[in-house]
Amino acid sequence: MPTILMAFSLPLVVINFSSPIVAIIWLVYLGEYLLLLISLIAVLLSTFMYALAMIPALAVLIPGIFLLEKKNALLRGVGVSIGGMWSYALMAGWTIYVFSYLPEIIIDKSLPHILLAYCVSTAPFSYMASKETNENWSAHFATLTNQMSSAALTLMIIFADLEMSEMIPIFLGIIIIFYTIGLLSGLLRSGPINLLERGLAA
Repeated sequence: MPTILMAFSLPLVVINFSSPIVAIIWLVYLGEYLLLLISLIAVLLSTFMYALAMIPALAVLIPGIFLLEKKNALLRGVGVSIGGMWSYALMAGWTIYVFSYLPEIIIDKSLPHILLAYCVSTAPFSYMASKETNENWSAHFATLTNQMSSAALTLMIIFADLEMSEMIPIFLGIIIIFYTIGLLSGLLRSGPINLLERGLAA
């Protein structure tokens, strides 16, 4: 695993392991069974809906594949970066929606509800990344970005006295920074293209 992934992923291990346990036990104690059921359904459905929502990215990725034959690295890079940004935009939109879903999260700053929101916002992408090979750095880096930005939003809600409208620009800024790092380091350079090439060859 690249050093950059190791540096950022290790602190998330504790959060990813503890947050669902604490949230579920706490909400069961509060009798929030319906909310837990809705959250489970949301995770299952979002995994499927994410795959459908990625279809528009093919409009960018397919031309990128044909540009490979012309060895036009610049246009290929543009196609991959825009196609990848669509995926990151979907993850960002899902996270913002989840954290804005309940008033207990933003208004009441209820810790179990905030932790549940973190779990729901990251679980679908973590599950999909777990199905990828270890060599697919693109998928794993996207998951890392999702978890880091969601963790940052979680911490801001808990500790910062900010409105959601003030936290969203910071949240999006973190995603943009990580995405730029991924592009410059080559972690996102070939993942989407290779994935689509395998699909077209099947």
